[in-house]
Amino acid sequence: MMHKYGKAFLDEKTTNHKLTKKSFCEREHITVGTLNKSIGHYLSAVDKKVLEESRVKDKIIKTLKERISSLRAELESTQQAKVLVEGQLDIMVTELVNRLPHR
Repeated sequence: MMHKYGKAFLDEKTTNHKLTKKSFCEREHITVGTLNKSIGHYLSAVDKKVLEESRVKDKIIKTLKERISSLRAELESTQQAKVLVEGQLDIMVTELVNRLPHR
């Protein structure tokens, strides 16, 4: 009667959010594969669809966060380059002004 593990895991997970499949399986002396099959048997098709949609949303959010982080880094380096170029331009203008004949 392996199907009891899926329900037991899901029930416990509602009160103990830190519970992981790995820790549950070690405690119950079963494999993660067995637990996943048991959860699959216990869940309805609707539950499975909701879980899959949640996974997809999590992946999209993760990808967007990574992209934002990358764009921030790019912006930071662009701003640093801009400051560098502005500084070099200031020096060049100062040198040119100094070379002008004084009246």
